[in-house]
Amino acid sequence: MTAKKKYRRAIVYMRRALRVHDNTALWFAQKEAEEVIPIMCLSPDKRYEKDTPRRRFVTASMWDLEKSLRRLGSSLTVRRGDPTIEIPQAAVDYEADAVFAVRGCDPATAKRDQRIDVALKKAARSWIALDDRVLIPPAKITTGKGEPYRVFTPYYRTWLERQELITPELPGIRSLHTPSIGEGLAHHIEQPSETGGESAALRRWRDFLKSGINSYKRSRDLPAIDGTSILSPHLALGTLSIRKVYWDIQESKKSADPSSRENIDAFLREIVWREFYYQIIASFPHAAHGAFNEAADDIAWSTNRKIFDAWCGGETGYPFVDAGMRQLAKEGWIHNRVRMLVASFLTKDLHINWQWGEKYFMENLVDADVASNNGGWQWVAGTGTDASPWFRVFNPTTQAKKFDPKGDYVRRYIPQLKEIPGMSIHEPWRLSETEQLQAGFLLGRDYPQRIVDHSIQRLEALEMYRAGFSRRDS
Repeated sequence: MTAKKKYRRAIVYMRRALRVHDNTALWFAQKEAEEVIPIMCLSPDKRYEKDTPRRRFVTASMWDLEKSLRRLGSSLTVRRGDPTIEIPQAAVDYEADAVFAVRGCDPATAKRDQRIDVALKKAARSWIALDDRVLIPPAKITTGKGEPYRVFTPYYRTWLERQELITPELPGIRSLHTPSIGEGLAHHIEQPSETGGESAALRRWRDFLKSGINSYKRSRDLPAIDGTSILSPHLALGTLSIRKVYWDIQESKKSADPSSRENIDAFLREIVWREFYYQIIASFPHAAHGAFNEAADDIAWSTNRKIFDAWCGGETGYPFVDAGMRQLAKEGWIHNRVRMLVASFLTKDLHINWQWGEKYFMENLVDADVASNNGGWQWVAGTGTDASPWFRVFNPTTQAKKFDPKGDYVRRYIPQLKEIPGMSIHEPWRLSETEQLQAGFLLGRDYPQRIVDHSIQRLEALEMYRAGFSRRDS
């Protein structure tokens, strides 16, 4: 005899959890409710209606989820509007007793969840938020004094010591009973031609685990090759379970040789960086809208919109920087090494506030994630926790020669320069007009002149930072 379930009907708010495998909210909802209604709430923001890499990625992921749900006897119901209004209203409209969701770790999501919780309580419904986005919830990694960590290395050591807190993957869901109710995905979004979502995430992870992770440590810094996992979009949108990644890693280490284990540990360390940034933004909410090191709020940034637009468009005249920004526009993704360079260039060569760049990335990256994006930008800008020192300024040409020695990455995204031989591609301004024409381009016509001189801007940046920090000290 089957035990009676706690709820007759439950909604699962599928935000940033677009998968069936190891989905905490979905799994516990089907365990505790007789009927389960998976729901997505689409933002009314018109920016997300444009045909961008991010929109295509989200659309493909939603349709892939729809296919997975149909195999379980379910489907995806869609609401459009403000989730703090639509999710409670959906509970009333569909006569659901409870709403399950993955708990958000950033301050803005926590505030939205609180508003949803209050509205559901008024309607005599339950709000059940479950940990799922990180391996170890932020509050469970603290110093000996019970305080959150501010520096990565000690956090990392403690995290490694507390891996027993990581829960196993959940069993697969065999079926879902979902009533025919509400508007389906097809009513709102046309099915795309490309594939994506959970299916693509699992394929990518299997391939990387089989052939990429064993050389990760030495190949991850070279943007011209496929040397990283490129899982960040899937982890950000929740099309791949972070627990699955962790437990697959642990299993692969059992048969790995010492060299492979070293590479696997390097990859795991990057996952812990992601966990660290979630802890920072959850424990220090002010970092979500300003500098973690509040003294950095006094830096007198430039507000030159024209020069910012040149950075956004990949028109700075520095090929390695421009290749990165053009990759972002084309693919909605940038190699991590290049992210650090373009961020440094914006803040320390163009002297523009890191928050402008952070916002631009959040609007355009397919792996847009508040914690990781904010943490990365503040690290480079020298305003955050465990940050790169403010006086460390990346030289865009030196970085290009080191990490793109053959110029293949630049040639891929700036084809106008593809005929420049060797490392000269990273310094086209050093070529004479005759040499430029021989390579099939001309500065100022086919590719822009440098908008700034790095050697001059570096010195001005140091003074700008020094003055900003000294204001708070005085």
